[in-house]
Amino acid sequence: MEPITFIVTALAAGAAAGLTGTAEGAVKEAYAGIKTLIQRKFGGVDLAVLESKPESATRRAVVAEELTKADAAQDQALLQAAEQLMQLIQQRAPQVGQVIGVDLNKIKGGSLDLSNISASGQGDVTGLRVNDAEIQGDLKISGVQASGGGASNTQINTDGGSVIQGSVDTGGGDFVGRDKHVGRNPNA
Repeated sequence: MEPITFIVTALAAGAAAGLTGTAEGAVKEAYAGIKTLIQRKFGGVDLAVLESKPESATRRAVVAEELTKADAAQDQALLQAAEQLMQLIQQRAPQVGQVIGVDLNKIKGGSLDLSNISASGQGDVTGLRVNDAEIQGDLKISGVQASGGGASNTQINTDGGSVIQGSVDTGGGDFVGRDKHVGRNPNA
């Protein structure tokens, strides 16, 4: 990642951590430190625009443009402060910057059809995460895409069951993910 993008990503993550209200003191202190450094060395850079909506790509671009004009990419102290902030966020507030396209927890249903899911972001990106699902009928998941600056993945917690990643072609036959009961209903 090029230096200005890294600095802006750290600033956005620090601002987002501050908005959650759950950020630890060390994260808040590191963010305050990098802000003070920028204000002291590059006074014309307005961080308020980013702090009000850190997830906005447009606002990140504005701050990136201002930092580029100020030649901030060459400032080693700023790069070190950004690195320290990102390390603290990853250690103490890893949920900041995490993007999840679809996140399902404790669901029950007759069937489930999820398709054309796209998730992207600057941090860790998960296209689909399913935990504690009980689906009695058809389950169809297709077209999941995840891309980002961190880890990109799809998480499916089957609690010991199987997972199929990729396409399945049954040639018109049945695909059974767990159990298939064929025959007469004994309760009928």
